[in-house]
Amino acid sequence: MPRGYLGLATQPVHFPGPEEAPREGAPRQRPAAGRAWGPRGPWGRGPWERGPWERGWARRAGRLGLTVVQVEAGSPGEAAGLRVGDVLLALDGEAMRHPRELLGRVRGRAGQPVTLRVLRAGEEQDVTVTVGER
Repeated sequence: MPRGYLGLATQPVHFPGPEEAPREGAPRQRPAAGRAWGPRGPWGRGPWERGPWERGWARRAGRLGLTVVQVEAGSPGEAAGLRVGDVLLALDGEAMRHPRELLGRVRGRAGQPVTLRVLRAGEEQDVTVTVGER
């Protein structure tokens, strides 16, 4: 069975809203007493991995996206002009929060075109990519 792929490695990123931005000159916040800094911040997990009991994150301002950290040579992503540093915001109009979502959405779409909403150099644009086949 053919599986679709884009040839991209991504990593989640959170864009804070205006009320979350640190004030100029404000000291850096430390974790609450009894909490240690984990590999992904003071919570030990990233915002994209929070469970249903932590829905407060979903109500925070800002949004999540996927930063492109690698583009395979000769891949569909390279052919479409995607670059390292681009932020993928949506696939066919649906937001993405985790790399697994991107993989799951393209897996069964080999040979089909998809539209990615990309943030590049502060501007959003739509990029059409034909999903490759493995």
